[in-house]
Amino acid sequence: MGLAESIRTSTWCQFMAGCFFALLAGWCVYADKHTLSLIYLSGTLLFLVASLPTSLIKPAHRYRLTLWVFCVYTLVSLALLLTPEHYTSLTFLSLHLAFPFIAFGLLTFHTALFFVLGFALLANLLVMLHLEGSLRLTFLAAIWLMTLLTSIHSFTHHLRQQNLKELLSRDPVTGLFNRKQLINDVKKEQQRAQREATSLGLLKLTTPNNEPWTNKQIQDVSQAFAPFERLYYFSSQRLAVLLPLATDTQLDKRTQELIEVCPDIRVDGSLCALDALPASLVYPDAEQAREGEG
Repeated sequence: MGLAESIRTSTWCQFMAGCFFALLAGWCVYADKHTLSLIYLSGTLLFLVASLPTSLIKPAHRYRLTLWVFCVYTLVSLALLLTPEHYTSLTFLSLHLAFPFIAFGLLTFHTALFFVLGFALLANLLVMLHLEGSLRLTFLAAIWLMTLLTSIHSFTHHLRQQNLKELLSRDPVTGLFNRKQLINDVKKEQQRAQREATSLGLLKLTTPNNEPWTNKQIQDVSQAFAPFERLYYFSSQRLAVLLPLATDTQLDKRTQELIEVCPDIRVDGSLCALDALPASLVYPDAEQAREGEG
C-alpha cells in the first residue's frame, strides 16, 4: 500500500470512528444518559477534526486543533470519573480503556505518551477513591495493561519509523547522508543561523581526475570532523560537509587540515547565504538547483 492510500485509509477510519461515536452519543441522549453522552460527543468532535482534508485546513493547523480537542476529550473523561453514577456499570468504565488507543492513533508518540501516562495516573487515583474490592482490582489491572500494551506497540512502531527514515536519508553504499538530506539540513541550518545571528559554512570535497572516493579516503576525511559536522555523499567524486558557526578563518583552517589528511583532494569552502535557496547552494547550476529543490 502506497503512502497516499495509507493516508486515505487512515482518514476514512477516523471519519467512521467519529460517526460511530456520534451514534453512541445519540443513543445516550435518547436513554437520558446525558452525562455519559458528553464523552461520546467530545470523541465525535475529536475524530472529525482529525479527519479534516488538507484542502480545508493545513496539516500543522489540523494537528494543533486536534491537540486542543483531545485536551477537551481528556478533561471530559476525567470529569466522568468524578461522578459516582459512572461506577455503577463496567460498560461505562470500559470507555476509558480506549483512551490509549485514541491517543496513540491521533497524536505524535511523545505527546500521546504524556497524555496516556497522565490519564492513567489520575484515573488510578480516582478509582482508588470510588471503587472497592474485586471491581477496583479489575479496572486498575485493565487500564494499566492497556496502557502498557499500547505504549510498547507505539514505541516499537515509532522506532521502526525512525530507523526507516534514517535508512532513506543515507547512501546505501557508503552509509553517508545523501544529497536530499543535505538540502534538508542546509534549510534547517539556515533558519538556525538566522535565528541565532551566526554563520554557516559549506565545504565541497572533490577527488582528482574524477576518480571515485575510496572507503579509506572517506574514513580518513570523516575522522577530521566533529560529530555535529555531517559528511554527505554528493556523488562518487564529491563529498560535502556542513560547518555550523563557521567563519572565513575557520574555513581556511579546516581546508588546510583536510589537505594534510588527504593531499590529493580539492577542497572548496564558502559561507552560505542565509536567504538563498538551499538547492542553489548545493548544486552548481540553476537547472540542477531547481531539480534538487523539487
